[in-house]
Amino acid sequence: MGLIAAVSGGTGGTLTILTRQADEIHSTGFGGSLIDHFAGSTDRAVEQIKCRLKQRPKHSGKDDVQKRFTVAWFADTCGVGALFCAASAVITGM
Repeated sequence: MGLIAAVSGGTGGTLTILTRQADEIHSTGFGGSLIDHFAGSTDRAVEQIKCRLKQRPKHSGKDDVQKRFTVAWFADTCGVGALFCAASAVITGM
């Protein structure tokens, strides 16, 4: 938490975290979602992160930021299912 300099939500539903090392981390889990447009999940996430940042003491040490990707099994399964349906439609000539 001490390595986070700022948090913002874009108009397209993208959650962006700016580190103290001036690296931008974009959360693809929130990016441009139709559900986010109506539910406002990006704005809620930004507010929760900002609230947590206010509760934590300021970080004075020098640490490295670790970036990593996580797997969204449900989204990946839906993507594979969509590819399967598209391939089936092409094969059957629909």
